[in-house]
Amino acid sequence: MATGEDTGSSINILYTAARDGGAAEERRLLEFLTVSFRHLAQLKMGNAGDAEEVVQDALITIAARYRDMEFEVSFAAWAYKVLRHKIMDCVTKARNRKRLMEQEYDRFEPEPTWQPDPQLREKILDCFRSISSRNRRHARILNLVYQGYTTAEICDRLHLSTGNFYVLLSRSRTALEYCLEKDKKK
Repeated sequence: MATGEDTGSSINILYTAARDGGAAEERRLLEFLTVSFRHLAQLKMGNAGDAEEVVQDALITIAARYRDMEFEVSFAAWAYKVLRHKIMDCVTKARNRKRLMEQEYDRFEPEPTWQPDPQLREKILDCFRSISSRNRRHARILNLVYQGYTTAEICDRLHLSTGNFYVLLSRSRTALEYCLEKDKKK
């Protein structure tokens, strides 16, 4: 396995050949950088898909600018600096995206759903049983309304006119309220 210094030397040699040569030398340089960059990006980022995107973005930048650049240290150092900046940009954007999503989630976090206490639930069921023993139609109407059926659907099911339905619904609700109030007083 080549050391970092050997890799840098190899990259600089390939760079010189690509700068002075043609498309074949440039292709060899970019292929060598691709292999080296992929390894480094995957180590830094962990996600192979994101790492590949960063590598491609860095290679595009390098291919577009390397012939016109004057390097203070070396081409290899500059190329790895381009890759590091692309990685940092990607990580920063992902972190910002995650933070924004968390803020949005916190902003729209659903309110806790109301859960009736078990005693109230038992009282309501007892009242339904009581109403059902006295008038099954009242209990049936309350049950259908509770299940979310529309007025028209309930009228069709029970063969009622709309006016008759509202009268029975009012009586049913009154019976339920009376039963619950009577239970409170005990």
